[in-house]
Amino acid sequence: MNKLVPEFEKDPTNSELANKIFAFAFEGGCTDADWFIQAAQQVFESSPQYGVGYLLGVKFGQEKDFDKSKDYFIRAAELTEDNTDKAKALKQVAATERIQGNKPEAKKFALQSAEVDPTLKEEMLTLIGDMIMGSEECDKKVSQIDDRARFIAAHDYYVQAKNNSKAAQARAQFPTIGDIFTASKEEGQSVFVGCWIQKSVKLVRRPEQ
Repeated sequence: MNKLVPEFEKDPTNSELANKIFAFAFEGGCTDADWFIQAAQQVFESSPQYGVGYLLGVKFGQEKDFDKSKDYFIRAAELTEDNTDKAKALKQVAATERIQGNKPEAKKFALQSAEVDPTLKEEMLTLIGDMIMGSEECDKKVSQIDDRARFIAAHDYYVQAKNNSKAAQARAQFPTIGDIFTASKEEGQSVFVGCWIQKSVKLVRRPEQ
């Protein structure tokens, strides 16, 4: 490696050198060095493969270079016909978008991941429910009905995810029957939850304590 790395640093587009460095480093567990990342990028560019793309997605995520991380995960997902692998990469994109606060994109990739691999459905729908539960920025603080309908939307995702404990937490935040009466609404009436959530829900009262 003492010889290969300096040669590669002089000629970073040399795919043959990059492949040798990548193979040696991967087998030897030396995957934290900057030169390994550079070699892996060249390996991926010269011969795109799912495993290398996924690895780069993880590495750039660890370095908090989230845009590069997402790019490699998305490219990795496009390179495989294996639904488990594809969904695994899309799930990473969803998680990264959530970290960055891009909730609409996180929701989009979470749903894609669950569609490709139904075994991830419960985890991905719970993730969406969690984002909705934490979306105070969507509250206009004008109407209890409009603001608390967000929790009904979260509840719907939790129910689909079969996450009973979180569904119960969401129900505890539903509007009261008094809120519904004050707003001249009726239970069962459709309410649209805007913001990034974009979902119609049926108005339901908070369970009696």
